[in-house]
Amino acid sequence: MLQFLTRMKDSSGGFRLHEGGEMDVRGCYTAIAVAHILGILTPTITYKVNEFVVSCQTYEGGIGGEPGAEAHGGYTFCGLAALILTNQMEGLDLPSLLKWAAKRQGKVEGGFQGRTNKLVDGCYSFWQGGIFPLIQHVIPRLVSQLPVFRNHLLHPADENDVLHMCCKVKTCLESKKTGFVHDNSINSCISGEEDEGTSEPNIQITRTRIEGKESPPIMSAETLFPLKFHGSYQNITDAQQHSTDCFSKEDEQTKHGAAQGLSTFNQDSCFVRPFFNTQALQAYVLICCQVLEGGLIDKPGKPRDFYHTCYCLSGLSTAQHPTWLQAEACPSESDVLGPSCNLLEPTHPLCNVHFERYLEARSFFNDLSL
Repeated sequence: MLQFLTRMKDSSGGFRLHEGGEMDVRGCYTAIAVAHILGILTPTITYKVNEFVVSCQTYEGGIGGEPGAEAHGGYTFCGLAALILTNQMEGLDLPSLLKWAAKRQGKVEGGFQGRTNKLVDGCYSFWQGGIFPLIQHVIPRLVSQLPVFRNHLLHPADENDVLHMCCKVKTCLESKKTGFVHDNSINSCISGEEDEGTSEPNIQITRTRIEGKESPPIMSAETLFPLKFHGSYQNITDAQQHSTDCFSKEDEQTKHGAAQGLSTFNQDSCFVRPFFNTQALQAYVLICCQVLEGGLIDKPGKPRDFYHTCYCLSGLSTAQHPTWLQAEACPSESDVLGPSCNLLEPTHPLCNVHFERYLEARSFFNDLSL
């Protein structure tokens, strides 16, 4: 296998899918993921993967299949996962990637589109929804790239200190009195420019009071399936305080993340709330993508198939387990839409295989010598 992957390796850092075949970000991810599980992630395999993937990031923020191609959900997940697996995040613009991915969730449907101005598709429940847990586990690098924080708040050592960083983010938000984050607030935060305009909230709690004013109800997936916190918050300050309190408490379970095959992730990031509306995504999969006779589909009116069944279920699992790291942990009732029987088993966020099977494979192959 190592010999085959080495033959597929291109001088640009990418991988061809087969002898004489095309070369794109899918090839990078599949080669890196296989090598990771088999324990053969050698310097030859990881050489210049970062350069190839970063060259495929577009002006929109997402990642295309090859340099110059349109940003696409599947390639974005593959590219981001490959860089995390190889610990080669340098040069990737995470704020613009997060902004692009967040805008792919339909405000009416709740599902994800794969590209700009396309219809939602059940398979992107995973390819797009799976991006957010990955970003949450590299939050220090994400926050360090935000101009408003990088220029005024952060010190070089802070990138590896999630607690101090999140406290500074909270302080900045409170000092700027931003209230609950809106689309244009995100834009100005990412670009470092102020925006006096207003826009519809990208993610909000229904009728949340902000600075003494009640926000009007919006008929969308966000209001039909609002985000749920572990508790009841009347305003954004309460929610931020809860987040900070979580960071200030020592959680013994997070210390075992490396044993679960997640050593490349930051262990403290599991306390950060989801970057997307998990309730709305679950609603789309459960209500719009199920076929009564069995299987799942792209969207109502489409035929069922194994591909969409697989990735609709994978996306549903991701939405139910969006922020935690331990395979044995159980999400709270507020994380699962509908009855508890809707809860699925978790999958490894980088490899999308059952945790136990992942750990068994890693253990088996790591005991073998090259």
